[in-house]
Amino acid sequence: MKTRKKLLLLLAFISLFICLYQVTSTYAKYFTKTTSSIGSNIKKWNIKVNGESIKNGYKLTNPITAYFEPNENIADNQIAPTREGYFIINLDYNDVDLSFQYELTIEDNEIVNDISIFKLEVDGIEISTNNNTISNTVNINDPNDTTKSKEIKVYIKWNDDENNGAQMNNEQDTSIATNYDTIDFNIGIKLTQLT
Repeated sequence: MKTRKKLLLLLAFISLFICLYQVTSTYAKYFTKTTSSIGSNIKKWNIKVNGESIKNGYKLTNPITAYFEPNENIADNQIAPTREGYFIINLDYNDVDLSFQYELTIEDNEIVNDISIFKLEVDGIEISTNNNTISNTVNINDPNDTTKSKEIKVYIKWNDDENNGAQMNNEQDTSIATNYDTIDFNIGIKLTQLT
């Protein structure tokens, strides 16, 4: 009987080892291990104004230059009463992955009250302005927007007609030309990401 118990015990251990081997080999067929990281790409936000990358509170290092219509009585690229011209603001958003709203504000000139904006164009289309402010939304997924840029053209003139709203007289006009080499305009650009 002792031999029979020993034989049964030996068979039980062999059965247990066979069973364990089957379980581990079956488990190994359905178990794989891998490593991964969770994350997403950060959206690009690099807008350029006239070729310069701008950031919050950034001031352009290159001035925006005004171009004036030819006039046989006024030297080239000089402003004087009755002169008309324009300047261009190029908004480049090729490195932007988010739709955004831009707001461009052009402040009146304190030195020459009679210089005013008389026309605005965005990409060659005349637009209306609200107190010298241009505001528009750019949809980054617009299939018709292949250039990923906006050209904003601002037309200015020096009004010299006192009957048509000019505030300065000839003496004041002459004083400006004598005392100032340049006339600067402050332009504010506000960019807001749309979520």
